[in-house]
Amino acid sequence: MSYKEKIAWLYLGAMGLCFGAYFAYLVAYPDFYNLPFLQKFVPLSIAGVLNMVLVGLGHLWLYLKNDKADRIATDERDLKIDYSSMKIAYQLLVYAMLFVGCILPFYVDGWKIVNCTILAVVIAELVHGGSVVLSYRKQMA
Repeated sequence: MSYKEKIAWLYLGAMGLCFGAYFAYLVAYPDFYNLPFLQKFVPLSIAGVLNMVLVGLGHLWLYLKNDKADRIATDERDLKIDYSSMKIAYQLLVYAMLFVGCILPFYVDGWKIVNCTILAVVIAELVHGGSVVLSYRKQMA
């Protein structure tokens, strides 16, 4: 498994775990939207900080485990995989932001729009990481 694929797995796992728990919390506790304004930041902050810590520790672990040549080496295949994955994720993010910004304000307000925006970013990142992993797995670039 290449170093870039390991990094993609790291981001997929950390983001899926942290923000999956955040959205599970929102589903399990619908009273979230009745909390005072600043208390609504607490679960989101926990998810963000936990994601940062997991990714940081994962990077440290991968840095110590892999050789320098594996970490630095980037060939044309890696660039093509990253470009095509980023292109797919960016297009998804643009369409999701158009939905969140142009349609949702007519139906919902406040933190529901914020959470939909966060969900769109998380889905785009998961699609990016997933397509990187699939490209390496299938060796298609």
